[in-house]
Amino acid sequence: MNTAEALSKLAPICNLKTRVIDRKPNTRVIVAPENWSLRPGSGALVPITNKGANELVNFAGVPKGLAELLSPDLLGRMLTELIYNKERYTILMDGGNIIGFVQGSAGEWSLDPEKLLTNIDRAIPKADIQSLTVKDYAASLEIVGHETAPVQRGDLIRAGALVKFSPSGSIFPEVQSFCVRLACTNGAKHTDVLRSYRGGGGEGDNVWHWFRESMKAAYGSVKGIANRYREMIDDKIPASERALMLEELLRQAKITGKEADAVRAQAIQSPPRNAYEMFNLVTWASSHVLRNPAQIDRARTVAASFSSEESHDTFCPICHSHRATRSTPANPALPPATPAN
Repeated sequence: MNTAEALSKLAPICNLKTRVIDRKPNTRVIVAPENWSLRPGSGALVPITNKGANELVNFAGVPKGLAELLSPDLLGRMLTELIYNKERYTILMDGGNIIGFVQGSAGEWSLDPEKLLTNIDRAIPKADIQSLTVKDYAASLEIVGHETAPVQRGDLIRAGALVKFSPSGSIFPEVQSFCVRLACTNGAKHTDVLRSYRGGGGEGDNVWHWFRESMKAAYGSVKGIANRYREMIDDKIPASERALMLEELLRQAKITGKEADAVRAQAIQSPPRNAYEMFNLVTWASSHVLRNPAQIDRARTVAASFSSEESHDTFCPICHSHRATRSTPANPALPPATPAN
């Protein structure tokens, strides 16, 4: 994906305005059959779109079924009381109308998309945007470069970084280790580098310096990830434990229905003999089976936890027992390739 294509996908969330609302006793939510509005303190009424109304109900914590049963006046008074308890929140506006609500002071960590893409190119030579998803006024970009690292013969992983940010500042900017297995194009995130910017002022020099350095660190973590993958190859899984372990991974990742059946079919076709192959079943699902961005992110989080040195090399989070693992010797000879998923 080139820069023009990326900016086109980001366009719907690039021109939103934000306004921080502090708790004031005279703030009111006005609910009418056809029109909702918010009066922040003593200010003028600000219209709320249908989308904004649904988000306000969720933001306030009112079950949708209950909101539909209440009269407009009672619902308005309930929402007024509930958002008063929020103390400080941010309204997101498009064309002067409220379309969303975010807890806290959003807008402080806003990043300009064009500057972000420019700084990606500065941090990672010949960077390629493999994927870009937009959800809840924020974006997630999978970035890969040309550097690779071998796991075993015929099995290379390509270095990259996972970037999350919001042009309107609705989330903290975040950079995380990311790599792609070339044998089957599975994407995987890791916590080797996981940095979130919480400094003040999203457009200052500090945030861009932080961003470039974090991108370089994430991109450079690929060799450590490859080393850990080799250790996972040595973590053999007895045939009697494979189905139980896979089902627990599916449960934690909340992969169900046809998607879960597809993963099980893949496991039958290529049984996961070790932790690396089990890990690749989950990353295969996130890259080739799942379509919902939230599901993909959850599956990758579960896979990252399963592969992490802290949680898996000493204690298996799936079978909840200690597993014997062998450390990879210095300058190991690469083992034969594992069939691609």
